Amino acid sequence: IGLPAGRYYSRILDEAGGSLIETPGMESFPTAMQFPILSELSETNGVVQTIPDGRTVMLMAAVSQTTPQHIIHIALDTTHEATLLAQYQHNLIGALVLGLLFSTVAAVFVARRGLSPLAEMTRHIEGITATHLHAQLDPASWPKELSALASSFNAMLLRLAKSFAQLTQFSADLAHELRNPINNLMGATEVGLAKSRNA
Repeated sequence: IGLPAGRYYSRILDEAGGSLIETPGMESFPTAMQFPILSELSETNGVVQTIPDGRTVMLMAAVSQTTPQHIIHIALDTTHEATLLAQYQHNLIGALVLGLLFSTVAAVFVARRGLSPLAEMTRHIEGITATHLHAQLDPASWPKELSALASSFNAMLLRLAKSFAQLTQFSADLAHELRNPINNLMGATEVGLAKSRNA
Protein backbone atom coordinates (compact mmCIF):
# COMPACT_ATOMS: atom_id res chain seq x y z
CA ILE A 1 0.00 0.00 0.00
CA GLY A 2 1.32 3.44 -0.83
CA LEU A 3 3.91 2.12 -3.29
CA PRO A 4 4.57 4.24 -6.38
CA ALA A 5 2.37 3.56 -9.42
CA GLY A 6 3.84 1.20 -11.99
CA ARG A 7 6.04 -0.72 -9.51
CA TYR A 8 6.91 -4.27 -10.52
CA TYR A 9 6.92 -7.26 -8.20
CA SER A 10 8.34 -10.63 -9.14
CA ARG A 11 8.76 -14.12 -7.75
CA ILE A 12 10.62 -17.19 -8.96
CA LEU A 13 9.13 -20.57 -8.03
CA ASP A 14 10.66 -24.01 -8.31
CA GLU A 15 8.90 -26.96 -9.96
CA ALA A 16 7.18 -27.82 -6.69
CA GLY A 17 5.79 -24.30 -6.38
CA GLY A 18 8.08 -23.18 -3.60
CA SER A 19 9.35 -19.63 -3.63
CA LEU A 20 13.06 -19.38 -4.42
CA ILE A 21 13.33 -15.60 -4.45
CA GLU A 22 10.94 -12.68 -4.59
CA THR A 23 10.99 -8.90 -4.46
CA PRO A 24 9.83 -7.01 -1.35
CA GLY A 25 6.04 -6.67 -1.31
CA MET A 26 5.48 -9.84 -3.32
CA GLU A 27 4.31 -11.57 -0.14
CA SER A 28 0.92 -9.81 -0.62
CA PHE A 29 0.45 -12.00 -3.73
CA PRO A 30 -0.16 -15.63 -2.68
CA THR A 31 1.59 -18.17 -4.89
CA ALA A 32 -1.52 -19.53 -6.58
CA MET A 33 -3.63 -16.41 -6.39
CA GLN A 34 -5.12 -15.33 -9.71
CA PHE A 35 -1.98 -15.93 -11.72
CA PRO A 36 -2.53 -17.67 -15.09
CA ILE A 37 -2.73 -21.43 -14.72
CA LEU A 38 0.15 -23.54 -15.96
CA SER A 39 -1.51 -24.39 -19.30
CA GLU A 40 -1.89 -20.70 -20.05
CA LEU A 41 1.63 -19.65 -19.08
CA SER A 42 2.98 -19.88 -22.62
CA GLU A 43 0.45 -17.29 -23.77
CA THR A 44 2.04 -14.65 -21.48
CA ASN A 45 -1.26 -12.81 -21.25
CA GLY A 46 -1.64 -10.49 -18.29
CA VAL A 47 -4.66 -10.79 -16.01
CA VAL A 48 -5.89 -7.62 -14.33
CA GLN A 49 -7.18 -8.22 -10.80
CA THR A 50 -7.91 -6.28 -7.63
CA ILE A 51 -6.06 -7.76 -4.68
CA PRO A 52 -7.46 -7.76 -1.11
CA ASP A 53 -5.62 -4.57 -0.11
CA GLY A 54 -7.52 -2.66 -2.83
CA ARG A 55 -4.75 -2.26 -5.37
CA THR A 56 -5.30 -3.02 -9.05
CA VAL A 57 -2.53 -5.21 -10.48
CA MET A 58 -1.70 -6.95 -13.74
CA LEU A 59 -0.55 -10.52 -13.11
CA MET A 60 1.63 -12.41 -15.56
CA ALA A 61 3.51 -15.71 -15.46
CA ALA A 62 6.21 -17.39 -17.55
CA VAL A 63 8.05 -20.70 -17.55
CA SER A 64 11.81 -20.90 -18.00
CA GLN A 65 13.26 -23.04 -20.78
CA THR A 66 15.91 -24.47 -18.45
CA THR A 67 15.99 -27.75 -16.58
CA PRO A 68 14.76 -27.83 -13.93
CA GLN A 69 12.00 -25.45 -14.98
CA HIS A 70 11.23 -22.39 -12.95
CA ILE A 71 8.00 -20.45 -12.87
CA ILE A 72 8.25 -16.68 -12.85
CA HIS A 73 5.38 -14.61 -11.46
CA ILE A 74 5.32 -10.91 -12.27
CA ALA A 75 2.87 -8.35 -10.87
CA LEU A 76 2.56 -4.77 -12.08
CA ASP A 77 0.80 -2.27 -9.82
CA THR A 78 -1.62 -0.37 -12.10
CA THR A 79 -3.67 1.28 -9.35
CA HIS A 80 -2.69 4.78 -10.48
CA GLU A 81 -3.64 4.04 -14.10
CA ALA A 82 -6.95 2.46 -13.05
CA THR A 83 -7.76 5.46 -10.85
CA LEU A 84 -6.79 7.84 -13.65
CA LEU A 85 -8.98 5.98 -16.15
CA ALA A 86 -11.91 6.00 -13.72
CA GLN A 87 -11.44 9.75 -13.25
CA TYR A 88 -11.31 10.28 -17.01
CA GLN A 89 -14.46 8.21 -17.37
CA HIS A 90 -16.30 10.34 -14.80
CA ASN A 91 -15.03 13.53 -16.43
CA LEU A 92 -16.10 12.29 -19.84
CA ILE A 93 -19.58 11.42 -18.59
CA GLY A 94 -19.84 14.85 -16.95
CA ALA A 95 -18.69 16.56 -20.14
CA LEU A 96 -21.20 14.58 -22.18
CA VAL A 97 -24.05 15.49 -19.82
CA LEU A 98 -23.08 19.17 -19.85
CA GLY A 99 -22.70 19.08 -23.63
CA LEU A 100 -26.12 17.48 -23.98
CA LEU A 101 -27.73 20.11 -21.74
CA PHE A 102 -25.98 22.93 -23.60
CA SER A 103 -26.99 21.45 -26.97
CA THR A 104 -30.61 21.17 -25.81
CA VAL A 105 -30.73 24.78 -24.62
CA ALA A 106 -29.01 25.99 -27.79
CA ALA A 107 -31.40 23.97 -29.96
CA VAL A 108 -34.45 25.45 -28.19
CA PHE A 109 -33.04 28.97 -28.56
CA VAL A 110 -32.21 28.48 -32.26
CA ALA A 111 -35.59 26.90 -32.96
CA ARG A 112 -37.48 29.75 -31.30
CA ARG A 113 -35.37 32.35 -33.06
CA GLY A 114 -35.82 30.59 -36.38
CA LEU A 115 -39.60 30.27 -35.95
CA SER A 116 -40.18 33.86 -34.78
CA PRO A 117 -40.74 35.11 -38.38
CA LEU A 118 -43.42 32.45 -38.82
CA ALA A 119 -45.12 33.58 -35.61
CA GLU A 120 -45.06 37.18 -36.84
CA MET A 121 -46.41 36.10 -40.21
CA THR A 122 -49.19 34.17 -38.45
CA ARG A 123 -50.22 37.28 -36.47
CA HIS A 124 -50.24 39.33 -39.68
CA ILE A 125 -52.36 36.76 -41.51
CA GLU A 126 -54.86 36.53 -38.63
CA GLY A 127 -55.50 40.27 -38.98
CA ILE A 128 -56.53 40.00 -42.66
CA THR A 129 -60.27 40.08 -43.37
CA ALA A 130 -62.39 40.41 -46.48
CA THR A 131 -62.30 44.20 -46.11
CA HIS A 132 -58.53 44.32 -45.49
CA LEU A 133 -57.16 42.33 -48.40
CA HIS A 134 -54.76 45.16 -49.18
CA ALA A 135 -52.65 44.40 -46.06
CA GLN A 136 -49.94 42.48 -47.88
CA LEU A 137 -46.61 41.19 -46.63
CA ASP A 138 -43.30 42.79 -47.54
CA PRO A 139 -41.09 39.98 -48.93
CA ALA A 140 -37.96 42.11 -48.52
CA SER A 141 -38.34 42.18 -44.73
CA TRP A 142 -38.54 38.39 -44.37
CA PRO A 143 -35.69 35.84 -44.39
CA LYS A 144 -34.75 34.38 -47.75
CA GLU A 145 -36.43 31.08 -46.83
CA LEU A 146 -39.78 32.85 -46.24
CA SER A 147 -39.67 35.53 -48.93
CA ALA A 148 -41.08 33.12 -51.53
CA LEU A 149 -43.91 32.23 -49.14
CA ALA A 150 -44.64 35.92 -48.56
CA SER A 151 -44.73 36.57 -52.32
CA SER A 152 -47.09 33.64 -52.85
CA PHE A 153 -49.32 34.90 -50.03
CA ASN A 154 -49.44 38.37 -51.60
CA ALA A 155 -50.36 36.83 -54.95
CA MET A 156 -53.17 34.91 -53.23
CA LEU A 157 -54.47 38.12 -51.66
CA LEU A 158 -54.48 39.80 -55.09
CA ARG A 159 -56.46 36.89 -56.54
CA LEU A 160 -58.92 37.04 -53.66
CA ALA A 161 -59.31 40.82 -54.05
CA LYS A 162 -59.94 40.37 -57.76
CA SER A 163 -62.48 37.64 -57.08
CA PHE A 164 -64.28 39.81 -54.51
CA ALA A 165 -64.34 42.70 -56.98
CA GLN A 166 -65.80 40.46 -59.69
CA LEU A 167 -68.40 39.12 -57.26
CA THR A 168 -69.35 42.65 -56.20
CA GLN A 169 -69.63 43.74 -59.85
CA PHE A 170 -71.74 40.67 -60.65
CA SER A 171 -74.08 41.48 -57.77
CA ALA A 172 -74.41 45.08 -58.95
CA ASP A 173 -75.08 43.98 -62.54
CA LEU A 174 -77.60 41.40 -61.37
CA ALA A 175 -79.39 43.99 -59.25
CA HIS A 176 -79.48 46.42 -62.19
CA GLU A 177 -80.83 43.76 -64.55
CA LEU A 178 -83.54 42.74 -62.10
CA ARG A 179 -84.47 46.33 -61.16
CA ASN A 180 -85.79 47.29 -64.64
CA PRO A 181 -88.31 44.43 -65.06
CA ILE A 182 -89.45 44.77 -61.48
CA ASN A 183 -89.95 48.53 -61.97
CA ASN A 184 -91.99 47.83 -65.14
CA LEU A 185 -94.14 45.30 -63.26
CA MET A 186 -94.64 47.68 -60.36
CA GLY A 187 -95.58 50.51 -62.76
CA ALA A 188 -98.12 48.37 -64.63
CA THR A 189 -99.55 47.12 -61.34
CA GLU A 190 -99.91 50.64 -59.98
CA VAL A 191 -101.68 51.70 -63.21
CA GLY A 192 -104.00 48.72 -62.93
CA LEU A 193 -104.81 49.53 -59.34
CA ALA A 194 -105.33 53.25 -60.00
CA LYS A 195 -109.02 52.74 -60.99
CA SER A 196 -111.75 50.75 -59.34
CA ARG A 197 -112.38 47.54 -61.24
CA ASN A 198 -114.63 44.57 -60.74
CA ALA A 199 -113.35 41.17 -59.91
